Amino acid sequence: MKPDRPALALLLLFVSGFCSLVYQTLWVKQLGLVIGVDVYAVSIVVSGFFFGLGVGSFYFAGVAQRSANPRRLYAQLELATATASLLTLLLLWLGAPLYVAIEAYLGRIAIALLWLIIAIPAVFMGGTFLALLRYYRTDKRRLGQSVGVLYGANTSGAIIGTITTPFVLIPLMGVIGSGLFAVSVNLVLALLAAQLLLPKLVGSEVSAERSVGTQGRHIIFVLYSLVGFSAIAYEVIWGQMIIQFLNTRSHAYAVMLAVYLAGLAVGNLLMSRRVDAIKNTWQTFSLLILTAAASALFSIVLVNAEVLEIQRSVGALVYQWTGQLGFRMLAQFLFISFFFIFVPTCCFGALFPVAAKISDGNAEQGTLSSGYALATNTLGGVVASLLFGFWVIPALGLINAVVSVTVLLCTIACIALYHARCSRHVLPAFAASLLLIVSLAVSMPRDKFAQLLVNQEGGELQYFAEGVGNTVAVIQQGEGDREFRRLYIEGISNTGDVMASLRYMRLQSYIPLLVFNGQPRSALVIGMGTGITSGALLNYPSLETLEVVELLPEVVAATPYFQGNYAVYDNADIGITVGDGRHKLLRDPQRFDLITLEPPPPTAAGVNNLYSSDFYQLCKTRLTPNGVVAQWWPISTQSLAASRSLVRAMLDSFDYLTLWTTELHEMLLVGSMHPMSVDIARIENTMHYPPLAESLREIGINSPEALLATYMMNKEGLEAFAGDAKPVTDNFPRLEYDSWTSKKVILDVLPELLSKQQELTAVPPARRKAYHFEQEKLHAFYLAGLSVYSGDRETWAEMLKRLYRADNQNAYYNWFRVDQ
Repeated sequence: MKPDRPALALLLLFVSGFCSLVYQTLWVKQLGLVIGVDVYAVSIVVSGFFFGLGVGSFYFAGVAQRSANPRRLYAQLELATATASLLTLLLLWLGAPLYVAIEAYLGRIAIALLWLIIAIPAVFMGGTFLALLRYYRTDKRRLGQSVGVLYGANTSGAIIGTITTPFVLIPLMGVIGSGLFAVSVNLVLALLAAQLLLPKLVGSEVSAERSVGTQGRHIIFVLYSLVGFSAIAYEVIWGQMIIQFLNTRSHAYAVMLAVYLAGLAVGNLLMSRRVDAIKNTWQTFSLLILTAAASALFSIVLVNAEVLEIQRSVGALVYQWTGQLGFRMLAQFLFISFFFIFVPTCCFGALFPVAAKISDGNAEQGTLSSGYALATNTLGGVVASLLFGFWVIPALGLINAVVSVTVLLCTIACIALYHARCSRHVLPAFAASLLLIVSLAVSMPRDKFAQLLVNQEGGELQYFAEGVGNTVAVIQQGEGDREFRRLYIEGISNTGDVMASLRYMRLQSYIPLLVFNGQPRSALVIGMGTGITSGALLNYPSLETLEVVELLPEVVAATPYFQGNYAVYDNADIGITVGDGRHKLLRDPQRFDLITLEPPPPTAAGVNNLYSSDFYQLCKTRLTPNGVVAQWWPISTQSLAASRSLVRAMLDSFDYLTLWTTELHEMLLVGSMHPMSVDIARIENTMHYPPLAESLREIGINSPEALLATYMMNKEGLEAFAGDAKPVTDNFPRLEYDSWTSKKVILDVLPELLSKQQELTAVPPARRKAYHFEQEKLHAFYLAGLSVYSGDRETWAEMLKRLYRADNQNAYYNWFRVDQ
């Protein structure tokens, strides 16, 4: 049986679109390991990818138009895509040391090399659509339909690639395995197109046609490039705006991008069914632009506490049906993404078949005009991804960025309507709509999203900044002597200066320094946060070199708003660098006695890079002979299986490893290649240093025994906990793609750790009674906390009262007093 040509073209484009988004997702992750996890990595991939697509569309438009064998051209392009993508995958995986060496000579210009590496395979991807459009072969009356259906199929495949990469491929195959899978699929497509696996199509080839000029139609290419600029500008805006209503996990970003692509696909497919029957295509083009502007703006105007309550209700309903937290979160992600994104992207998607119809109604020139339309649209998007990501939003803020895109879209709509020569009855309605849109845009409160965050979280806003790819806020909450401030990044609470945070973050510095085998002289903190961990270093008497590296400048600017950090932001003795911590270790050969980490939660996008065994291997090259790495382990933010993998990564990396409990919800892993020293006499002597002693008393550590009571176990105990778990690695980022879990996972993790707690043999017999007393009090406090998660608040209150009768001088316990 002879294969159906349209069906084959749709299938090939669908799968090709799938592969392209698999690559894009993987390259973002890989670039994060090379240059750091920040907006620059994403922008390089997006802009390089789009630039390659644009160049490919422009160049291969003519090639496909002239080709007498577009099927063979498609096969060659898929083969080139597979080869170039494989090389890109391997270069990014193995090329970090080489890039650092090149960067040392060229500076930030070296980033252009990475941009080029991403762009090259995208050039070939940009030609595949046009080759199959030529192969599809249509007549003049169905040109718009052909373009829309084919582009819709390609975008639909991209949606599947966007979703399956973080949800299925990476968890099952790893980053490299997923990339090799996509390369294999591209090779299969090439074979299919070359008909090595299919019988030859009779009469399948088309005659080459000489290109005909498009004089008089250049205006549509200019306008469509501005549409591409606006669509990607909105993608950048939405990426920073909507995430505060979602989550900072990779799954949330994937759902948001999938909805964006779904809108484009649906708009394409719907318009392709009727575009060839439209008489006034310019008027349709204008009205679609105006609708896109209006729907994007109205969603921002309308979002409020009631909308967010509906979002939560949708999630609760899905959870009631399924009993799965993951489905609940997915439903909430989908609801808010559709609320903001779907309608405007439908309009953007519907514009492509209309633009293709306007640009050239000649069926034989459809490939050429469609290629030029795609090229101009895509290259406009390249400019927007860089301009809005790096300048417009940080300089003007999100609302003003929305206003600027709204004005641009209204201008495009006016120009298109001028060319439409529409009937007079359309103009008054158009003018009224235009006036309404512009009026709403300019009248929106500029602090809308800051106030939404405050309304959602409660408290009083102290600081709010919209930076390059991020939003940072500080909100004051609580009251009286329990007043504190929280740090929000992308709308998610990361940390604060509440007592629990103050305790664990100070101990992040103090415990590894006190068990260091010798006198520590240098320390590096990765992640500034509230500045509490880095500020604690200022109280340690022997330290001479103190450095902090923080990814976001807005976080550094927020540190003055927090208590307990000893004004670290204004201390000349500590060096603060803005950048990616892993990249700093990669390019800076300096060695430290202590590397301690205060990153965002391990499941947040990109944070896995600071928990992988590959990262610990890098850390070991930057440690002094007795140097230690202190890793924060929040036990209620990931599943029990993921926690085992987190521990396994450190077990596989360090010859010596100890575990300490710094707070009810937090543990601290301290690893070294040499034995660590638990010398109670030296610890006591060091703790006599007044600034250190006062700093410890403020968090409930009043004696050496109280400090040593936080000891949990050595490497043998941790081996028993981790079991046969696979380690967290760069290739298998198990934390980032962990299943959703609630904070009640602490009921699984903490009791198991407490049951495995070991006796610290370094405590001399004369001090064991005091040591055991401190342990018992800490256990009582933890068991009281666990009773809250079990829903037994009466037991919690009773246990705390008993604890206070035993010790009413402990600042940590007293902060939670129920009789205050």
